[in-house]
Amino acid sequence: MTRGDHLTDLSKLAKAATQGGWIAVGTWVENTRNDLPDIVVQSAREDRGPNDNEKRREADARYIAAANPSRVLELLAEIRELRRLLSL
Repeated sequence: MTRGDHLTDLSKLAKAATQGGWIAVGTWVENTRNDLPDIVVQSAREDRGPNDNEKRREADARYIAAANPSRVLELLAEIRELRRLLSL
């Protein structure tokens, strides 16, 4: 697979994902739009392994919220434009 294919694959995934604003609320990710579902709900009682703790869950939730579809698509567009400029 070429690097361009990775961008296409990631773009397809971002377009298929739940849209809306994503925000980290404690250890889960909510959608800011009430008409769309929340993204991730992580029960504090679920075991994620021996290195799991509240700080790690909160960091994971912040990362997932930051990697929302619109941001991913913006980054992909920028990468494509930079590659186009470099190939001129």
